[in-house]
Amino acid sequence: MSTLIYRTLASAVQYGLDSPTQRDTLFSDGAWKPNVLATLIKKQQLWLSKSSQLRPYSLKEKAMKKVRRLLLFVLLALLILGGCATAKYVPKPNEELYGNWTNEYTGNNDNIQKQVYSASGWKDYHLLADTVPVDQGTFQIDSKWTDANGNIWYRSYCTQKTGPAAGFDSQMLSKLSKSATILEWVYKQSSPYAPVSYPTQIDTKSDTYHIFYRTGG
Repeated sequence: MSTLIYRTLASAVQYGLDSPTQRDTLFSDGAWKPNVLATLIKKQQLWLSKSSQLRPYSLKEKAMKKVRRLLLFVLLALLILGGCATAKYVPKPNEELYGNWTNEYTGNNDNIQKQVYSASGWKDYHLLADTVPVDQGTFQIDSKWTDANGNIWYRSYCTQKTGPAAGFDSQMLSKLSKSATILEWVYKQSSPYAPVSYPTQIDTKSDTYHIFYRTGG
């Protein structure tokens, strides 16, 4: 987005929309400044209004005026899009999802009784007493939010590194209770990955449904 805005502004300089100094101000911290851009647009609109009252436009000037208006429209569109864009979620060192999760009475289809989540990935164990995981992998948290009831939700992209399904990629929807002591999740196989491929709800009747309870450690 920043590159597109920068290129648009660079073109705008050729038509007198702003100066190089003003343009650089938009990117002084490595990120564009919507408020500065909005100010420049307002100044340019004022300049166009005043200049149109001084003398009649030549054909060339009329063409340049149309170009300026088009560029103003593009910049406004970019301003709106930039304001609506959502930054990628950056996991905290102490995410609520991290920790040990168990269910010795599990009825899930892969008979996993224990899961361990950390910043480096996840591990599955068949039995609570097992010390060697049956499989493990990595996951990337795409998004996180809290609903009106205080439940914590995650969308995570997972890649299994070891075990019977090594190389298997999935997109997981996880739900933690308000107290962060109950974990439920379902997943869909993803090939290829697509943001729209995440499960939309926790379906307790799904073959991929799992439920675990937080334990110490």
